Amino acid sequence: MAKNIQRPQLKFKDRIDNSSTPFIPIIKRKPNALRPLEINDPSTRSHPENLQVPSVIADFVHQERIKGLDGPAMNSTAHPYRHELEVFEPSLNQFKAWKEQLYEEFDKTSFTFVETTDQLHELSQHLSTVTEFAVDLEVYNNTLNV
Repeated sequence: MAKNIQRPQLKFKDRIDNSSTPFIPIIKRKPNALRPLEINDPSTRSHPENLQVPSVIADFVHQERIKGLDGPAMNSTAHPYRHELEVFEPSLNQFKAWKEQLYEEFDKTSFTFVETTDQLHELSQHLSTVTEFAVDLEVYNNTLNV
């Protein structure tokens, strides 16, 4: 990789911890949950690696704590969506091959510009009847005629 290109992860709000300390999820809520989010409040007495110390020290403390355990060390905190991932079964419809549906040119495509709450409600009702839909999230800068 070129040395003159700044790595994008340097701009991340949260610093990524790649040490071998136990996984601690940072989410505070769990949308689409089958089971509620279990909020773990680890005690710093039983989990000294959770202290606000440099990662090298936390990693060392964790390695010392797991020494002598039989078998591989297990993280003390499970993935927040572990249950949902374990019970997930895709529907047969998701495995079905579909013919590609290409869009028409803009001037040949009918559309409704949603401007009111009532129109938004109608759209919501319509979307609740379909199994899939697409949303174009591209940003176009028309001032540059691009």
